[in-house]
Amino acid sequence: VGADQAVLPHGRPARCPRCRPGMLEGVLERLLLQYLAPYVDGIRKDSLNVGVWSGQVELKNLSLKPEVLALLGMPDFKAQGSKIGIISLAIPWRALMAKEVRVTIDVVHMQVEHVAGGSTKTDEETAQEMREAKRQVIGLRTDQLSDLLVQQQQAEQGDKQEQEDQGWGASLARTIVQNLQLSFSDLHVSMVSKDQGLACSLDLPRLSVLSADESFTTAVKVDGAARGSSMFKMLRMEKFGLKMAEAGNSDLSTARYILTPISVDLNMAHMPSTQTLQFKLEVAAKEQVAFRMLRSQSKQLLRIAAQNAAAKARIRRVIAPPEAEESVLGLDGGQAAQQAYFDLFRRRELVEKELASDLQPLTDEDVKQLALLEDVLPVLYLARQRLKVAKEVEALSQVIQQRKSVIEAEEEKSRPGFFGRLWGRKAEVQEAPETSRKPLLTEEERETFRKEVLDQSKVEAVELPQRYKLELVLGTTSVDLVDDRWQADNDRNVLTASLQGIRMGMDVANKADHNGNDSLEWRMEGRLLPLSARQSGRDLVRVMDAADGAKDGFVARLVLENLLEPNRNLLHVTFLTEPLELNWQAGFYEPIMEFIKSPEVSSDSVIAPAAAPTGNYDAVLDLSKQLLQTYGDQAKTAAEAVYRRLPDAVGLKVLIASPIFQVPVEGRGISTISLGKLLVATPKPCAYDNIKIDIHLTETMVAATSSRGERFNMVRPAPIHLKMGYSQKEDVANFRMEAKLEDLSLTLAPQACSILLALPSAFTSGSRTAGGPGDASTRS
Repeated sequence: VGADQAVLPHGRPARCPRCRPGMLEGVLERLLLQYLAPYVDGIRKDSLNVGVWSGQVELKNLSLKPEVLALLGMPDFKAQGSKIGIISLAIPWRALMAKEVRVTIDVVHMQVEHVAGGSTKTDEETAQEMREAKRQVIGLRTDQLSDLLVQQQQAEQGDKQEQEDQGWGASLARTIVQNLQLSFSDLHVSMVSKDQGLACSLDLPRLSVLSADESFTTAVKVDGAARGSSMFKMLRMEKFGLKMAEAGNSDLSTARYILTPISVDLNMAHMPSTQTLQFKLEVAAKEQVAFRMLRSQSKQLLRIAAQNAAAKARIRRVIAPPEAEESVLGLDGGQAAQQAYFDLFRRRELVEKELASDLQPLTDEDVKQLALLEDVLPVLYLARQRLKVAKEVEALSQVIQQRKSVIEAEEEKSRPGFFGRLWGRKAEVQEAPETSRKPLLTEEERETFRKEVLDQSKVEAVELPQRYKLELVLGTTSVDLVDDRWQADNDRNVLTASLQGIRMGMDVANKADHNGNDSLEWRMEGRLLPLSARQSGRDLVRVMDAADGAKDGFVARLVLENLLEPNRNLLHVTFLTEPLELNWQAGFYEPIMEFIKSPEVSSDSVIAPAAAPTGNYDAVLDLSKQLLQTYGDQAKTAAEAVYRRLPDAVGLKVLIASPIFQVPVEGRGISTISLGKLLVATPKPCAYDNIKIDIHLTETMVAATSSRGERFNMVRPAPIHLKMGYSQKEDVANFRMEAKLEDLSLTLAPQACSILLALPSAFTSGSRTAGGPGDASTRS
């Protein structure tokens, strides 16, 4: 072990002793070329080779390929005018398991253009671009699936020594991830269109991935031996924000924040000693996030989205008309189409590579059908079928080459030797006519090889964690929708809403239940913190004071638990809400709906929807029978597995506090209505054949307050108590219910009746006029 190599506790040097010289360097070079080159222009193998072997890689003068977004699953967009400042890697080859592996990416700028929204190309040219981009994505996905398949095969076929090496390799990879330090700075993505009057941008000043201590409060510098088996990583995304210029303005320098900068933290912990994997995502936990949008901006985005959708539909018709797409997908969602694509693509590849002399080349109709299937079917489906064909072609090529070698060797032996030719003797074996020569592989043999090659259902066996913990924290968030047609603040205020946060968590553990079956014990909890909403300077939603509700800091709480107890599996459900005060304003929803309503697009760009397929019940019935025959056993097995894991008993507690509605009646007063609190609970956990449920309804209230401040309690709290029970023994089922209604007090006064009778009109009248609030003088 060299002086600069650390020695790990188990005695192995920091560099893997099983790794052949240059093996890791070659692997990294191949990975960079395979996973980076398809997305980035400017990567050269010669310069990359020198950098990888020295441990210092610097890639400059790079740019993203125009089709990078299509490769990432966004075929409707392409990248224009992009640049990458530098990508650098610092890899300590001689101390790989003890020193930091540092990756730095600085300056990534990209301008996005909508493919279908361009005005300089015809629909046919754009359709051809999208076809070509899809072909590249299919090729990339096929390569990725092939790599995964190779890894699975290696894991399945490895002997004890290879498995030990793989374990060491997995340990090496895990340690590298633990030592990985990533710094990503200055990401800027913009979309500018002068034709559409749009300018918006996404900015991310800094993103980093760091190693952390167990508390995730401080970053840890990796140096020397590994810090034990547990791994703690932090992802920090700082000051992520969205900007947009005013509607009709394509000058990006005038853009203002529609989403103020926020920070996102993701903490990940893997603790093999307890077989626990833990994630915690915090969004806007360090600052208050504000989303603010003008009505003109909303209409501009909706209009552009509608135009682009119409253009996309128009180009989609060029690529694949609706009737052709419907014929491909059919009633089975494309299952038959996938098989058809596999058969055609396989036949083409076998014929072109001369692996099946008994197969006929594709006809013109076959070629058209193959192209149509590639246009319609999703990328992943196509990639899977191509991978199957590629593996079959690879296996057949090897077998045929082996048989050719055997035949050539036999022919060589059968040729007359030197003395035979000297004495004029002729070879006994004559060359058979080309037309009578048998194929090297029969169709039956090819089918056998195909089944053997494509039997890749097993996955790599890994030591999965036995416990998972997930947590989500959303900080204070506000939304402000502004109607910029008006000047007065109250008229401009379409909606101002604020949410103090959301907390969600899940804890899942793999355990055996009381019957000895593998099962899951889990707990999920969600909390909604206080919220409020205002419109035109008046409250719409308000949380009741702490003395009345929200004592525990939440307005809604949901808890679901599946407990594996010694003698049963128990599902427990808890749902609690606290009262909210809702102030009804007639027509309050109209400005909100108008704000998000998509504008009309020109009739020449609207694509009429395809005619609905006619009902073919016989075909549906036949398909259902086929699916049942094909997958019936699997469905039965899955259903039995689900049934075995159903809880034996259930516990229920639901407490719903009805909102308190404040409904103003013009010129008369205010009506206050609340259904009170509804409690639905089981006295104790119940088995399904013996269920008992108690229902309590309390604090029901109907009141009226006149315009002079007089309050009339028309319906005073009248508790209602219901007890319901269900039991079943053998073939006899029993249901019972008890109802108890305490004293009901009903008080009527002329003023209160007048307010109550006017409620229907109060709910429906008073909506804003088409011209909007205020008069013409308030317009900006």
